[in-house]
Amino acid sequence: MKTNRVANLLVTSILLTLISAAVKYYHARQQSRYAALIAHTYRIIRVSNELGSLLTDAENYHRGYLINKDSIDLQGYRNALPVVGAKYDSLVTMTADNAASSTLLRQNIKPQISSFIAMMNEVVDNSNTASALLLNDTINQAMRHVRASLHDLIALEDKLLVQRTTQLKSTHVINDIIHYSSFAMICLISGMALKTLLDKEKNNKELLNSLHDANKNLEANVQERTAELEKKSLLAEKLNRDLQDNFKELQSFYESLHVSNAKAEDTIKEMRDLYENAPAGHHSLNADGIIVRMNQTELNWLGYTRDEVVGKMHVSRIIVPDEHASYHDSFSLFQKQGYVRNKQHTFVRKDGSTFKVLLNATAIYDSEGKYVMSRGVTYLSTE
Repeated sequence: MKTNRVANLLVTSILLTLISAAVKYYHARQQSRYAALIAHTYRIIRVSNELGSLLTDAENYHRGYLINKDSIDLQGYRNALPVVGAKYDSLVTMTADNAASSTLLRQNIKPQISSFIAMMNEVVDNSNTASALLLNDTINQAMRHVRASLHDLIALEDKLLVQRTTQLKSTHVINDIIHYSSFAMICLISGMALKTLLDKEKNNKELLNSLHDANKNLEANVQERTAELEKKSLLAEKLNRDLQDNFKELQSFYESLHVSNAKAEDTIKEMRDLYENAPAGHHSLNADGIIVRMNQTELNWLGYTRDEVVGKMHVSRIIVPDEHASYHDSFSLFQKQGYVRNKQHTFVRKDGSTFKVLLNATAIYDSEGKYVMSRGVTYLSTE
């Protein structure tokens, strides 16, 4: 009966391992999918910023030509236009899976860019300086519309980025729960199997002792007792063989468990690398404004090491003094409403130099609705 129990426990443990591996494989595929989607969203944001920069360059070349009538400015303007078209086409292709972004590109941004370029071309082709100056105000207004629409596009992608990052983290948490739960259950089943084997070994020892005592007391009937002892000896040998086989099965199980854990650790390392080396900065603040998390990208921007920042530095240390009052007011509001969108900040590096960033963040609360920490994403601002 105990042999059957050990076999059942081992079969249950193997089935649990296979089920756990299948579920973890599925979630690992999901994590890879979400990671690819996040990287794709970052590329859309980068190309959107590049398109805005190209339009600004074209406008600057155009303005320089109007003022100086320099052929170099005219050539720079004309060289910028094909690149603008190529960037727009890239955005159309990249946002094909996002109806809101695709609609904004086709219905707003494309007509605005076309109108903007058409007006600049009209000014270039018009030799009348007075008419060109009049059109210049209209061109400036058109450029503002284009910038606003690009800003809306980036905002849509930022929102999508937050959603996909949340999905990635949720998948990561589920994978951890499955990993540790299955590991605990496997350990429990293995412990039960080991206990059964130890009990069986103990019984074998007691049986051998009993055979030894019986041999001393049954000398009068040697032949009869010899036959009984041979039977019991065969039984003992069979039990020992079963015990060795069970130990081999247990050893094989532990080896398969070790391989499964190694694959899970590789997946965790990949997810941590994605967070640490993302093209955007990530950080988290506790209720007192202390930085409790910061990825390597943002640490590199600021010039600090992780030991100098995490768990020690108040966020006001990396914000210019002129923005401290604004930070305190907005941080209190952020803890209540749970989010902040596209907030401009000027950060201070360790060497005293500054740079501008665009901050988006959401708040994390515990089961009682109490603020735990923030989850912030920063982008280098080009404006």
